[in-house]
Amino acid sequence: MSQNEVFEYPRLGTYTGRGWDKGSKVKNALWMIVHGLVFTKWWFPRRLRPTVLRMFGATIGTGVVIRHRVQVQWPWYLSIGNDSWVGENSWLYSSGQITIGSDVCLSQGVFLCAGDHDRRTSDFMPRPG
Repeated sequence: MSQNEVFEYPRLGTYTGRGWDKGSKVKNALWMIVHGLVFTKWWFPRRLRPTVLRMFGATIGTGVVIRHRVQVQWPWYLSIGNDSWVGENSWLYSSGQITIGSDVCLSQGVFLCAGDHDRRTSDFMPRPG
């Protein structure tokens, strides 16, 4: 930041959520149903979790292990390389693109948060382009 720039702290009251591309309302509703009723449950086979994520637009490599109680906010903003693991109770809050490489192990309880907002604005609007 240059000397002439004035940083304006975020004013949360000005946040509207406009401008975020979260996908269609139908896709979001379906994901929330599948996520809440099946995907996060201990009894749901872990070998099927990558398939479910792919069905909702995630890019998931081979040999990926997603343990139970993993929360994924918007799978269409998630990419995981080959042979990576995501430990139970982890949260992938993908309001922006999250890319996890190959041969990566995220331990239990990890919180990854990605966004694409302009930190210099007071209303957290997404960056243009």
